[in-house]
Amino acid sequence: MTNLGIVIEQIVKNAAQHTTSGYIRARFDYNGEDLTVAVQDTGCGIPADQTEKIFERFVTTDSGNSGLGLSICQEVVKLMGGRIRLKSEVGKGTIVWIIIPCTASEVVRS
Repeated sequence: MTNLGIVIEQIVKNAAQHTTSGYIRARFDYNGEDLTVAVQDTGCGIPADQTEKIFERFVTTDSGNSGLGLSICQEVVKLMGGRIRLKSEVGKGTIVWIIIPCTASEVVRS
């Protein structure tokens, strides 16, 4: 699995852990310069005072987890030259954007 695949898998796992009803939706968009992966859920959401800290090591909203998953994701995305953004509302859900700079190349078959 690629680094981006591992990051997406972790974000979706987090969404699944905190979504008991509703949906988890992933969307991919490419604009010629960046690939954006958006993962949106209708889970419990993250309190506003925790959204700034959620990507720090050992910070978690769930006491059963280590709090390393999102911090590792952020580091991997940074190493790819990208960034992660998050928007959340308690009781309504969360959306996480992973933005990776990239350019598509045409595959020529002979």
